[in-house]
Amino acid sequence: RRSHADRENGQRPHDQPRDEHRRIHGHRRARALDRRADRVDCPGGRHKRTRHGFDGVVGETEVLLNVQPAKAQELAARVSFLTDNIPGLRVILTGESNGATMADDTLRLLEDNPRVFAIETGPPVWHPSLRFSRSLIIRNNGEQADTFSNGDIPTIIRANAESAFGVYQGAQGNILLYIGAPGHYYSWDYAAVRSQVGNFVSGIVKSPSA
Repeated sequence: RRSHADRENGQRPHDQPRDEHRRIHGHRRARALDRRADRVDCPGGRHKRTRHGFDGVVGETEVLLNVQPAKAQELAARVSFLTDNIPGLRVILTGESNGATMADDTLRLLEDNPRVFAIETGPPVWHPSLRFSRSLIIRNNGEQADTFSNGDIPTIIRANAESAFGVYQGAQGNILLYIGAPGHYYSWDYAAVRSQVGNFVSGIVKSPSA
C-alpha cells in the first residue's frame, strides 16, 4: 500500500529502487566522462599516447626502440592544428624516459614551428635528442646521474641484484615499472630539476610571441 509520504510526492513505492538505480548509474557515467576528459587534447592538457595493458606495453616498447613514428606524427599534427588556429599559443611538449623520445621526435617534425618547445627528462641513452634553443634535456636530477639515460649498465645491474636481496639503499628510479635504474627519477622537489625547468619556462614566457 502507498504511504502518506508517497501519495504526497506522487511517487509509487516500486519507483524508489528505479530512482536509486538511475542515481548510481548517473554517478558512474559522470566518473567515466571525467576519466575520458583527462585524455582529451587541449591547451595545457595531456596527450594519451598509449593504452593500458599488454597492448600498451608493446606500444611503449616500440616507442622505446623508435620503430613506431606514427605516434609522434599524430601528436605533431594535433599540435600544428592548435598553433595554426590559436594565435599566439605556445606549446611545451614534456616527456620522461619513453615520453622524452616521443616529445623529441615530435619536436623534430615541428622544428620549423617557433611556437613549439620541449622538456625531456631521462631520454634513453641510445636516442640522439635534438639539442637547440627550444628544447631542454635533463639527464641528471641533481641527486644522482641518471643510470638509464647515461648508459651506466653496471650500476643498474648491481642495484637490481641488491634490490632482489633486500639490501639496496641507493637512489630511486626505474624503467618499464619493474627494472631499477638509479637516478631515473625526476621530481619537482629536486632543486636542480626545479631550477632548470623554471628557467626554461620563464624564458619562453618572456620571449616575444612568435
